Amino acid sequence: MNKPHPSLLLKWRLIFILGTLAVVFFFSLIFRLESFWRWIVFAVYICLFVAGYLWYLPKRFKSIGFALGEKDLRLQSGVFTIRMRALPRKNAQFTDCKADLLDMIFRLNSVTITAPGGRLTIPGLSKKDAKELINATTGESAPYNDNKQPVEGENSYHRADN
Repeated sequence: MNKPHPSLLLKWRLIFILGTLAVVFFFSLIFRLESFWRWIVFAVYICLFVAGYLWYLPKRFKSIGFALGEKDLRLQSGVFTIRMRALPRKNAQFTDCKADLLDMIFRLNSVTITAPGGRLTIPGLSKKDAKELINATTGESAPYNDNKQPVEGENSYHRADN
């Protein structure tokens, strides 16, 4: 099974840290941390943060894997329950490659392959891997000759004039 780029784990950790800082900031604005119980809640929240940062995120990263077979694309993911999904390559109708702001900073892409009845999203791919996956899944739309003109034939979108 192929794995996502290691920068994906770093991206998830950055999002996790920023989200935790935002929750702590708003928690401190709403409640004054003067009583004993509020400090206990704060300590439990920090413990959950450390467990998520050190245990859950690496486990989630290691659980993601994808494989491109002759006839299908398989995606495996999940920490508590492992989920294996398969999408027949011949049924792929639409592929989408996207990158949000953090993906661009870490040079990552997510590829979504849509088919009748479902879709697969593979996160954390390098640009090269994303292009290879899209080309392997959808293939060329029409064959071209050396002059970049469509070639007439059975795989072409253009019909020969009779």
